[in-house]
Order: sequence, then structure tokens, then C-alpha cells
Amino acid sequence: MTRSQRLRPVATMKQKAQLNSARILSESFNELKVQKERLAELTHYRDDYLNKFRQLSQTGAAIERIRHYQEFIARLDQSIDIQTQSVIDVKRKIELKKVDWKQARARSDAFDKVVERYHDEENQLNEKRNQKENDDRAQHKGGHGTDLHH
Repeated sequence: MTRSQRLRPVATMKQKAQLNSARILSESFNELKVQKERLAELTHYRDDYLNKFRQLSQTGAAIERIRHYQEFIARLDQSIDIQTQSVIDVKRKIELKKVDWKQARARSDAFDKVVERYHDEENQLNEKRNQKENDDRAQHKGGHGTDLHH
């Protein structure tokens, strides 16, 4: 078995690891999208409640009802803060996953290049061997042919 053949399974394994890292990175981007959508929903919901609260305050609604709106808006603000932190966390996770993917890609590319280089070297050796065998055959044929004529 040649060196390139022995290393091919390792190169394949590195390619699979790189693809897996790319898949994980893609999933992280999808997770970021979902987290941002949730944040947008919460913000929109809070803005709607703020508008209702302002209208309610201007109409002279009962203190209890106004306090209920204030408490609910405060809880929405807390949820928005938590969701904002979730978005930040996912962004950090993406940066780490990018590094993982780039490293996996670099390892995969490096192994592919080594396998390719070994394969090229093996091909060159085979070509030299074949050329030498052809030269030897031609030399032997030529040598036998002159012996028969003398």
C-alpha cells in the first residue's frame, strides 16, 4: 500500500470533520436568526403595550389597571434584556464555531495536499520505473539483435 493510500482515510476523516464543523456553524447561524426573531417579537410586543399604556394613562384609567400595565411592561423589559443577552451569547458561540471550522478546514486542506503530493511523487516514480523498464527492454532487444547478425 502506498503512502498516499495509507493517508487517504485520514484525509477523508479530516474532510468529514470539516463538514461537521461547517454544519455546526450553519446551525449556530440558524439559532442566531431564531434568537433575533424572538427579540424582535418581544420588542414589538413591549412597544405595543407601551402605546396602549400611554393611551390608557391619557384616558384616566384606574390606578390598578395602570400599575398592571407598568408591571407587565417591566417584565417585558426584563425578558428583552435576557433575550438580548441570548443573542450576544449566540454571536460569541458563532465566533468560536468559525474558529473551529477554519481550523478543521485548514487541517483537511493540509492533509489533502500531503496526499496529493505523495500521489504525485508515486506517479513520478512509476513513470521513471516504467521508462527505465522500457529503456532496458529496448537495450536488450537491440543487444540481442546485433548478436544474431554477427
